[in-house]
Amino acid sequence: MERLARIFKEAIEMELEGRQVYLDAAERTSDLVLKTVLEELARDELSHSEMITRFYEALEKHQGWPEPDDRSERHTDLPKRLHAIIDETAGALKGRNGYHDIYRIASDMERRSRDFYLEQENAAEDRRVVELFGFLARVEDAHMKALTLLAQEEK
Repeated sequence: MERLARIFKEAIEMELEGRQVYLDAAERTSDLVLKTVLEELARDELSHSEMITRFYEALEKHQGWPEPDDRSERHTDLPKRLHAIIDETAGALKGRNGYHDIYRIASDMERRSRDFYLEQENAAEDRRVVELFGFLARVEDAHMKALTLLAQEEK
């Protein structure tokens, strides 16, 4: 139980750090499309930290696991949401450069998170914990795909 508590704490910290990276990047950019996408990613990271927090609190209180109310398609359909933003802005990112560092840093962060969640999913014994970490790994993978799409759209 202590091991799982440490894992939940680490996961919460990762999500909150990721949120801050996205908020900082959104604040620094003057590109409205990119700012919108980064703010959307930050909202997702906050939602993930809240979801993990509910599991952590249930563990601490020796309660059953919470219901997975935040595991909606919204979390895994980020590439689709991003396509909609790009379509609405008529390809405003085309031919613009200078944001590759943001994409690289964010992609690396998402990859580390995904790998962490996959590792925890494989190590977990409780079915609900396996489901939680599997879901989070899929979401981080969707974020990586969205960032790749953004980088490609900019070219």
